Amino acid sequence: MKMIFNLLRGYVVKNFKKFLIMIFAIAVSTTIIFGSTVARISQSKYTMDEIYKQSPSYQIEVGNMNPKDFETIKKDDNVKSCIIKKYFGQITQYDKLYFLEEFNNDAFKKLKHTLLNGRFPQKNDEIIISDDLFKSLKSDKKINSVDSNSDEYYIDFRYTKDYLNKNDENEMIDKTYKFKIVGTYKMTKIMNLVLDGQGIYVYKDFKYPKEVVTYNGLVDLKSGFKNVQEKIDELSLKLDSGQLNMQTNRALDMAISESGESSSFNMFDTGIIIASAFIIFNVFNIMMKEMIGEIGLMRVVGMSKNQSLAIFILKNLLVLILGSLIGFFGGYLLAQAMIKYLTLTGNSIDSSNAPIYISSHIISKTLKITISILIVSTIVPIVTTLKSYPVSMMSGKLRSPFNVIDDVLDKLKVYRKLKLFLLNKYKNKHKSKTLIIKMNNMKANIAINNSKRNAMYILSTAAVVGMAGLYGVMYFITADDGLDIGSPQLQSLGNYNISLNYTGASNSSDTGISKEDLKKITSIKGVDSIYTFATDFGYTKLNTSDLSDSFRKSLSINNKDKEQEMKFDIIGLNNEGLHSLESDHKGIIESGRIYKKNDKVVEAVVYNNYFDQGYSGDQQKFNEKLKLGDILTVKIPAEINGKLQYKPVNVKIIGFLSPKWFTVGTYTLSTVPDILIDSDEYAKITNNNNFSKVKIKANKSDLSDVRDQVKNIFKNKIYIKYEDRNTIENEENEFVWQAILRNISNSAMLSITAMINIVFSIVTSIAIRKREFGVMRATGFSIKDLKCILVFEGLIYGLVSSFTGFLLIFYKGVSWANLNRTVARLQHVPYNGDWYILPKIPILIFILITFIMCLLSVTFTFSKLNKDSVVSQIKEL
Repeated sequence: MKMIFNLLRGYVVKNFKKFLIMIFAIAVSTTIIFGSTVARISQSKYTMDEIYKQSPSYQIEVGNMNPKDFETIKKDDNVKSCIIKKYFGQITQYDKLYFLEEFNNDAFKKLKHTLLNGRFPQKNDEIIISDDLFKSLKSDKKINSVDSNSDEYYIDFRYTKDYLNKNDENEMIDKTYKFKIVGTYKMTKIMNLVLDGQGIYVYKDFKYPKEVVTYNGLVDLKSGFKNVQEKIDELSLKLDSGQLNMQTNRALDMAISESGESSSFNMFDTGIIIASAFIIFNVFNIMMKEMIGEIGLMRVVGMSKNQSLAIFILKNLLVLILGSLIGFFGGYLLAQAMIKYLTLTGNSIDSSNAPIYISSHIISKTLKITISILIVSTIVPIVTTLKSYPVSMMSGKLRSPFNVIDDVLDKLKVYRKLKLFLLNKYKNKHKSKTLIIKMNNMKANIAINNSKRNAMYILSTAAVVGMAGLYGVMYFITADDGLDIGSPQLQSLGNYNISLNYTGASNSSDTGISKEDLKKITSIKGVDSIYTFATDFGYTKLNTSDLSDSFRKSLSINNKDKEQEMKFDIIGLNNEGLHSLESDHKGIIESGRIYKKNDKVVEAVVYNNYFDQGYSGDQQKFNEKLKLGDILTVKIPAEINGKLQYKPVNVKIIGFLSPKWFTVGTYTLSTVPDILIDSDEYAKITNNNNFSKVKIKANKSDLSDVRDQVKNIFKNKIYIKYEDRNTIENEENEFVWQAILRNISNSAMLSITAMINIVFSIVTSIAIRKREFGVMRATGFSIKDLKCILVFEGLIYGLVSSFTGFLLIFYKGVSWANLNRTVARLQHVPYNGDWYILPKIPILIFILITFIMCLLSVTFTFSKLNKDSVVSQIKEL
């Protein structure tokens, strides 16, 4: 054993620089793996802990459900407990949504609310509201103090509610009531983020029509969060109401999704691991060739294969221990930087100050990966050495890895038969044929023949350089889709230059983008066309037997033969806007025509599909029986004499939209069908002249000025969101720099690996071919000629590496184009791009850098040529 340690020590001293490189490879891979894993899990754990701390633990939220259905839920075997509270309607203030609900102390605690000031409601008209709403109302002097010494205030709130009457028909209540504010409360940040609106909690005996009462509730299941969506579907089938009024706890849904692995940084980066493995593989091979003579000699005089194996194992163990120790320290520092500057999980919680979390699981997983890298990268040279003949090893010769593998597989009968069959077939087909490479340039011939000896190094270097090129060019491939596929906002913008969106919650006539705003936009010089869009919901009575099977399934409708009011999105779209859509997207009108002015009946174009989120994740047919010429009686919310109520309107179907509408036209998510009518008709029916969305097309020469003037019109309207192509791309690319950083890091690491491969393979080649170089120098070759041969070898490295990189880039370009084509087909938009995506300039830059890198690597080896005299080189065995 002492001999083995002495031999190992001698090899370490002799090959100290190469040992450092192997240690460096292990250290880098350990740093990246450990650091990125610790950073991601630290942020994930911190995010999870914060969300759970601020979130309730129930599984199902129930909204606007009648008492009968709630009793059915409570009696279900899997329901552990229910907290229910009366729901009275919704209130809009400051373009935000608030829910008027019965105060329930258990629900208040469950939702993690905290009473800040005052007390809980104890009388009919008493309420508590959120602290931020109270501050806004007080600041705007919308509340009146009960008396000079009181902290209680009066406020008039208008509330509306959509409900089902005794005939299962939708009705609307719209009332204004004077409430007394007796307290304020605070919500957690997470609950404020995930809930559709804040609660305004009123005393349980609030005066309210009994027949209009419905309930909101929180449901705990005995099965917990396991398959909770399936449990919701089962409960919905029991109710058979055709209403989507149950959903999972959104706060905990968010916790689960945001704790998941980030797409920008994986647990470890493949490029770093491959680079480390190739460094270790090639350096280990080079060291093996330099020490092979000594090992062969010791094998001849009695060293066993096991003792040889022990040397290799001890050497790897030394590299592993030192590299891992350095890597764990570097990983800790890297994790600190990544946590501070990168977002590796969701954005709901600021995790930049998350504490470092290190567990035994992270350490063991990192070690497993690092050990796997070391084993995979050294197993072939170790087995090759152990399988080589000692006498050949003394001459510096090793058996080919392919021969070793052939020996191992030759023990299998199936392999022997297959090999014999292929050899016979090859001999018969290629009889008397030889491959002759003719080159007039002797130096090039020598370089080619030497490259054959170093085929393993050339191929491994080409693989590394190819991956480096792929990482470097990948951004330019994935950024080129030509159709804005994957960006709903850009697809929605289409050929328009500017988009304005109302982001508030109110549908009243004094909110949104007004007619006055539209006149100001129209008067701007350079505005070419305007697209106006307004939307609300409506109901029309249909027979459930006419509905598609998929739609009945999505709403859990069991009864296949009953009259039931079904929900539609009612959209007011100006005629110019729809004509523009038809012009830009041929075939968007699947059948029929665009609506026109009609004094007898309102003409409508219908989108007879919906987006099936729950099951297929695709667009599905809504109604099997709708056809051109049908007249539907649609109930649309309209403000009449200051009160919201449903107004029945007859609309005639004169056209159907194709599935393209979902991608390029709709802004309602299309989870229900759409009925499109002219914007003027929409305003006349609803008594609402405002718009929720406006798109503007401007002349190219005036575009900059138009943008500035539009921004100026809406600069003080915080609920009108301005967007153009630049703002959308900036918003979507907010975290793209992290992926680019990853690709650049991988590309740089792989490039460095390739240079190390080239340098060491040529240096080793020079060391092995000392006698050959000595003979060439003795026969008239100058040092300049030898350098020229090495330059040719560098060009061969560059040629093979560039070709390999091009193949990888080409494959990625083809696969990405195919993905775009598939997405375009699913979105029902045409894909006019090529069957491949090849960014020419980045590829040319990659090829140029590859050749420069290969030639530069070769120049590092020139000093080795002058090291020995001609005589000493010829004497070299």
